[in-house]
Amino acid sequence: MKFAVAVHYDTEGACAAAVAFEEWDAPEPTRTYSSRIAHVERATPGQLDLRALPCILQLLREHALAAELLVIDGFVHLDAAETPGLGRHLHHALGPGCERSTRPLEPGAIGRQPGAAGLQ
Repeated sequence: MKFAVAVHYDTEGACAAAVAFEEWDAPEPTRTYSSRIAHVERATPGQLDLRALPCILQLLREHALAAELLVIDGFVHLDAAETPGLGRHLHHALGPGCERSTRPLEPGAIGRQPGAAGLQ
């Protein structure tokens, strides 16, 4: 199962949500999940914002979600020196058996095959 995951922050905490789907071109999600996170630390200016990490992990735990693939709004590496981004931290937190991709998903890439115009 594939999951697209997002975290929304508000004044009281956050809500992590996942949309489950089997195929990239599925017209409807298979299922949706959400988890309320009561307290989230404030982002620190000038530092990598990892507030989403515990929220995503709580969502996966609460709903016992076993993902074949997770789509997140975050980078694996932040620069050419491979400074870890949210994706790498999530990969590390999920532990052995979790594969990662360094290829970003481009807007509009859904439904196009790798090697097509603009996709590597």
